[in-house]
Amino acid sequence: MMGLMSKRKFLRKSGKRQGGFTLIEVLIVVVIIGILGSIAAPGWLGFVNQQRVNKTNEVILRGLQSAQSEARRTKLNYSFTLRMAAGSVPEFATFPDSTGTTEPSNWTSLGAEIGLAPGQVWVGTNLAGQNESGGTVSAVGATPTGRITFDHTGVLRSSSRSPDVDLRLVTAQPGGGTDPAPGTLRCVKITTLLGSIETYRTDAICKP
Repeated sequence: MMGLMSKRKFLRKSGKRQGGFTLIEVLIVVVIIGILGSIAAPGWLGFVNQQRVNKTNEVILRGLQSAQSEARRTKLNYSFTLRMAAGSVPEFATFPDSTGTTEPSNWTSLGAEIGLAPGQVWVGTNLAGQNESGGTVSAVGATPTGRITFDHTGVLRSSSRSPDVDLRLVTAQPGGGTDPAPGTLRCVKITTLLGSIETYRTDAICKP
């Protein structure tokens, strides 16, 4: 008898309506999530954008190193150059360049290489000719303004003038107009006539 009564009491208790969230409670949670999201989103977006810049800089570095190593391997002059393709996606080319005026045909799109969409990364250079610095870093256009050329030993090729040793390839987050966003610049720089390549992460060096 006692067992039957206990069972009935249990059934009565278990049959009670379970409590849930009220509409007010749900709305409060949604508002809190929205506030936290609005705080975290800009930081996350900035991180993602800077990762794109870093990847672009790494690809440009590898392309330049490839031109130098191919020059040594093949015992030919090899060049590296950049341009902004239609739709604002950067492209680069490494190619044999015996005269310093060869037009490249093997362009590699960074859109395909690392999944860049148009306008996601700013790319600039101070190149004004073959191993020649124009002094000022400016955005890369559809037509390359210069190239970095290595001779068969992997050093900077001499042409009509002595090569410059301040040749910079710069990447950054897009800023206003044709300028990069301050504080986001990365660059690959030729620092000696022997073709020493270094990377930097400061605006002062990349775009002084």
